[in-house]
Amino acid sequence: MTTTETTYDRQYFSPRVDRGIELLDERKPGWRMLIDTDALDMADGYSCILAQVHGTYYAAVASALSGLQFDFKDWSVAHGFTVPQRRIDDPAWDELQAVWLDRLAQPV
Repeated sequence: MTTTETTYDRQYFSPRVDRGIELLDERKPGWRMLIDTDALDMADGYSCILAQVHGTYYAAVASALSGLQFDFKDWSVAHGFTVPQRRIDDPAWDELQAVWLDRLAQPV
């Protein structure tokens, strides 16, 4: 029996970040103007994309999921706002951040 391990790289995160961008474009027009790419740290709940748009990652998730019955971690991963394992030393954070920076550098 063989097992397949998921690689959390840019290819994995790209469609998820695209979903996150679509969500932000829909719910928070102009959000890109709030982002300081020099301060962006996707592993930090106080300087990640959601934090820069909503104050903190936790406030954004609470607002987005208010009254809904599903796992915020799954939702956050599906929208490119966090990594699946959420260990601070996980190299996946660098991959996720690179995708966000790439998307933010593209013209709207």
